[in-house]
Amino acid sequence: MHGLFTAVIIPDAMENHTEITEKDRTMAAFEEITDVDADLHSGLRRRRDVVVSRPAYTEQSFQEQHTENIKEQVTLLTRLRRKAGKCSCTPSTVKKFFFSVIPILSWLPKYEIKSTLPRDLISGFTVGIFRIPHGMAHAILADVSPIYGLYTSFFPPLVYSIFGTSRQLSIGTFAVVSIMSGQAIDKVMEVIRQDRSEAPTKTITIPSVSSYTVGSEAAFNSSIGGDFPSSGGGVEGSTALFASGEEALLRAQIGALLALMVGVIQVSMSILRLGFVTCYLADPLVRGFTTGAAFHVFTSQFNKLFGVPVPRHSGILSLPKTYRDFFQNIHLTNVSAMINSMLGIFFLVIVKELQDKFKDKIKFPLPIELAVIIASTAASYAGDFTSQFGMPIVGEISSSAFSAPSIPPFGYMSILIADAFVIAIVAFSVSVSLSVIFAKRNKYEVSANQELLGYGTSNIFSSFFLCYPCSGSLSRSLLQDLGGGKTQIAGIVSVFPILLVLFLLTQFFQSLPVGCLAAIVVVALRGMFRQVKDLRDLWKFSKVDCMLWLVTCLAVILLGVDIGLGVGVAVAIFSVILRTQRPKCGIMGHIPNTDIYRDLSYYRAAEELPGLKIFRVNAPIYFANAEYIKESMYSITGVHPQKILQERAKKEKELAKAQVKYTKTSSVEEIQNGEIAIESHEMQPETHPGHNNGNNHEITTANAELLEAGTSSSRSMDESSEEEVDPTLVKTIILDFGAVSFVDAMGLSTLKVIVADYEKVQVDIIMANCRGPIRALLFKSGFLDLIGLDKIYITLHDAVLQNVDNEHHLLASPACRLVSDPGAVVKYHLAANEEPDRQLAETIDANI
Repeated sequence: MHGLFTAVIIPDAMENHTEITEKDRTMAAFEEITDVDADLHSGLRRRRDVVVSRPAYTEQSFQEQHTENIKEQVTLLTRLRRKAGKCSCTPSTVKKFFFSVIPILSWLPKYEIKSTLPRDLISGFTVGIFRIPHGMAHAILADVSPIYGLYTSFFPPLVYSIFGTSRQLSIGTFAVVSIMSGQAIDKVMEVIRQDRSEAPTKTITIPSVSSYTVGSEAAFNSSIGGDFPSSGGGVEGSTALFASGEEALLRAQIGALLALMVGVIQVSMSILRLGFVTCYLADPLVRGFTTGAAFHVFTSQFNKLFGVPVPRHSGILSLPKTYRDFFQNIHLTNVSAMINSMLGIFFLVIVKELQDKFKDKIKFPLPIELAVIIASTAASYAGDFTSQFGMPIVGEISSSAFSAPSIPPFGYMSILIADAFVIAIVAFSVSVSLSVIFAKRNKYEVSANQELLGYGTSNIFSSFFLCYPCSGSLSRSLLQDLGGGKTQIAGIVSVFPILLVLFLLTQFFQSLPVGCLAAIVVVALRGMFRQVKDLRDLWKFSKVDCMLWLVTCLAVILLGVDIGLGVGVAVAIFSVILRTQRPKCGIMGHIPNTDIYRDLSYYRAAEELPGLKIFRVNAPIYFANAEYIKESMYSITGVHPQKILQERAKKEKELAKAQVKYTKTSSVEEIQNGEIAIESHEMQPETHPGHNNGNNHEITTANAELLEAGTSSSRSMDESSEEEVDPTLVKTIILDFGAVSFVDAMGLSTLKVIVADYEKVQVDIIMANCRGPIRALLFKSGFLDLIGLDKIYITLHDAVLQNVDNEHHLLASPACRLVSDPGAVVKYHLAANEEPDRQLAETIDANI
């Protein structure tokens, strides 16, 4: 039945019907009318009602009036030809290409020197002071000499300022990336040690096997299984696999190779436009990952804080193994190193807590890390702590400011390839997240693909100067933003303090205690450990996200940084599949006197419409959830076709058995009496059991009971059949597709099964709110031939108005308030053929 759907809003006080012409009705459509019943004295926004007058559409009637656009089918070859046709080598396109690849060409000519340069200079020098301790401290996380940490803090910012798009990102060393690099370097070093142990070419006996020197004459050596000197002085000599200073250089070269591989991967991702991969790294996953990595960073500093010899482990259960070895060797604690580290931690924590407390009054963070380094180095040099107490120090640093550019060794690429991929993704995801945050804060845009190019070129270029992989730093980026940095010039300025250290102060930092750098790293982890508070908020907001955070963190702690990240990504993907595999399905109810429908389990005001079920699916219908949605529909609607058919078959079988048994008994009586006891199995009032027939022969009690059982079964079957298809119960089921984003082949097959099953029990299936792509799929697959285009409706309310059982006057019944008494705020009217000159007042008050 096609009719006119009219939603008219009138004030409750309006009782007199006024005459309104058809022209006035047309102009009143979609007009906002102020609700006079709204509470004018409340602080809430006044409600406005909307007048809508239009036909009730099916898809068929709607497309007959409004033709849908036909999309052009474009082949892949055609697309490539069109792309090639757009390519040209005109000066304007070449200029546009270079400006997009090298962003500095676009913003540097517009740079405002007077207004912007002073801010960039102040911000840059402030960040540069913090780069010095960060670079040296993060270098020990990668288990390389602190000089290479300064290199990594110097070269990447210069390259990134040319190719990057973020104006506040401070790129350089980062704790998580440093420890991941250190674990990758350890893998290669272990292979090298094993090769040299099997075929040693030359061994050298040296007094220390620490990665850091304990005296000016000591050299770098293996940290695996090595011992720091005790507080009493040196240890016995051991056979070394590396010459003096060879291991430090070799570790730096492996780190440079890793940076080169990470850079190539990131540039390749940029060329392939894969900047979108970060969308797979959810915020709970990233925060759980960084918190778990913080435990690795914290644990890796124990040997430096206490001077205890601890082998460096990587992989599964590396943290428990490290703690086991630490407590086994805790009796070898270097007291001087422990005191120096504890003092450094004490002063760092006190100053930072005071700074957090008075952050509104203190405009810029105090460079307490640099102050601690200077004080600790001066005390170590003046007191000669190395000779007196055996305190581990940084030791000899190259006298030249920079090493000559060199090509990293390519022989270990196969060992590093997996770690390079993980580091490339982690460094990119962390850095681009920071870039987006500061871009939103300062109202400009960044390009994820261009950021990939900036990070990749920074890593590739710096790898030739013995730098390990770099990344953005939250603390330095925040400091650069708070300092007023407006452009990438601030990043360039921030490297000048490092130049000062490299050219003039390298000899001074030779006496720097390693425990001081470890203290800086440990205190810097406070922010990461505070992320544990996320669990409380996530548990309230989303238990799935809370479990994602927790599982990722525990996986990183127990299985390692690389495997833990993979587990986190797998859990994130599985959580999405799980949520769509068992989606929330429900029955929708009608909000009286409106065209609004809500889930019955959420709204008390929502009412079911007699003879109608509205089933809503809140997920795409695809191979993983198609069967679940079908079973949920059968269960929630209370109309299970298979069970109904089984019950019918069972009752028919019982009835057939009863009739056969009754027929046999009747035949025996006929033979015995020689007369027909019963002429028909259909019971008439005069032949009811217990009465005499025309021949004065009584039906026996047994036959009467048998016949009563048969008629009772027949009557029960008839009543049951009526109940299953009774229009006052369930005659029509509407599928609300408003939340269905797509349907795949298996989902479509399941829909066909659903329609066929309900057709067997005389229940109609209609659909509403189908999106364009779903309609196209249903049309191409022939599904519409199964149910008909007239069974698909534009909106849910259209479907309800056209399918509520009017033969039983349900629209006018108290249980179905689609039409209510005159004077209500919202009225609905359904008429077969409305006359054009019919008055609006008649439309309002008409009852169906």
